[in-house]
Amino acid sequence: MFATLLAGSPSAPFSANSWLDAYERLIEWLSENADSCPAASEDSGQPALKESLFRTRGGRPYRAVFTIAGDQVRILRVRGPGQPPLDEDELW
Repeated sequence: MFATLLAGSPSAPFSANSWLDAYERLIEWLSENADSCPAASEDSGQPALKESLFRTRGGRPYRAVFTIAGDQVRILRVRGPGQPPLDEDELW
């Protein structure tokens, strides 16, 4: 994903840093609040899939799909704007 962000325009390094900053804020937030997140649209049972939305400073929305295992939050995938829901083979 970073290669795609860096390949485009003169502002690409700023965009990549913005995305990484937003992702790191998400990880910090999830460390305390993951249980409060809703089920992901792909959730079909066990283990439960959850999702959290986050935005870059520029306002681009992303969706992190994750599971909780004990005291760990495992982010399985991050979906960007316009990407379809995950297929079963993309989850595990």
